[in-house]
Amino acid sequence: MRRRLLPGEEKEVPPEEEKTKKKHLLTWLLSLFQTSANKYVIVAVLFFLVLASFIWGAIKNRDGSPPTSNKDVQIMGRQSKSKANMGLVVYGTALKQDKTAGLVSEALHAGFRHIATGSVHHLKYNESAVGIGWTTAAKDIGLAREDLFIQTMFVPVGNKDWVEWQYDGIGKQNSIAEQVNSSVHSSLSSLQTSYLDAVLYHNFRNKLDSAEQVLEAWRVLERFVDCGIIRYLGITNCHDIPFLEDLYAKARIKPTILQNRFHANRQFGMPLGPFLKEKQIKSQLFWILNGNGGTLQKGVVKKLAQKFNLTSQTFMYAFLMSLGDTPLIGTTQRHHMNQDMAVEKRFATFGRHAIFNESEHGVNAMQEFSDALGRPNLMSALNKY
Repeated sequence: MRRRLLPGEEKEVPPEEEKTKKKHLLTWLLSLFQTSANKYVIVAVLFFLVLASFIWGAIKNRDGSPPTSNKDVQIMGRQSKSKANMGLVVYGTALKQDKTAGLVSEALHAGFRHIATGSVHHLKYNESAVGIGWTTAAKDIGLAREDLFIQTMFVPVGNKDWVEWQYDGIGKQNSIAEQVNSSVHSSLSSLQTSYLDAVLYHNFRNKLDSAEQVLEAWRVLERFVDCGIIRYLGITNCHDIPFLEDLYAKARIKPTILQNRFHANRQFGMPLGPFLKEKQIKSQLFWILNGNGGTLQKGVVKKLAQKFNLTSQTFMYAFLMSLGDTPLIGTTQRHHMNQDMAVEKRFATFGRHAIFNESEHGVNAMQEFSDALGRPNLMSALNKY
């Protein structure tokens, strides 16, 4: 009595029977070629089977499924790397003018990977030179676009930092939506890239544009995020907590970056600390050295820096990074770039407590520096350390 096969179990065929079947199949196929008509039919059938197989394979690979094991994904026949994260420090390109391209290249050679600029309508930036600088350095070093975090700004007409650009004809006659669209496309062209890592809405110093105008521009920027042209959005020169709360509440794509001046007349950003921490908004700080030159020259600061084998300038950067902030660094000297990157690498390796650990020695050093800035309650007010 034959045993009933279990589900999924194949019938076992004796080797002799299998050979006989194959021989008969081969004989039948050869007989089909005895007439020319059959030859053409068979060739045509085989051709369409191969074509159908190829098309089916292509359709299956269009499902957009994320990779399961490799950070790199196969897109359109080439390897596309995962995009860069924000830097622990940023190379700022304001006021570099015709030296911008060379300095951006120099900064990338020194190790910076996050570059900040402003649109072609920003008085203080040379956006197209940033594009030349990063592409030149990338060829020298062997970097891909995805290895860099490139950030720019949208500057609305009427802003005191706004300047006319002869190639786009944008002016007072254009709506905010038209201005944003033109700005993003010109940034893509100037920076020689297919996407922007971040775009910040630029306010002039502490003079905020109306909430309605900012939100109108934000809606257009959100659409660029939706289609993958912009990754993150942010805003500059805003110390008004109700304004930020309102923007955060109404924005569909939440602000990720707040770029502000670090100075006593802005209370060093102390009132903003709890809100930024709660909403996980990254604090980028500029005017760090120029705005606090007096503090850096104090004897107590120089002694503190020497204790940690730092300069007064890198001590300041380390202090801010320990609080979770991101310094914008605009040095034009390669040896200073190297010093700055040496500090950045320590934080990248050991985290926020890389220099000022949680021991009494580290905390006391930060408190002494807060006292030197004239804000003894700085650490507690920021609510970050």
